[in-house]
Amino acid sequence: MPFRGADDATITLAAKGDITTGSIINPGRDISIASEQGQIDTTAGTIDSSSVTSDGGAVVW
Repeated sequence: MPFRGADDATITLAAKGDITTGSIINPGRDISIASEQGQIDTTAGTIDSSSVTSDGGAVVW
């Protein structure tokens, strides 16, 4: 099951070590994933901030 943002949500994942995610969906809003010393693995899902009614949100690594 994907992690979904709602309403005016922004999604931020921050860690000192590794981050592994499944799908993250946040229509039209930002998604940010940052690791200080580890790797970021999103191969198990989709990172999607697109929107059918407006511009998509930023996806920042």
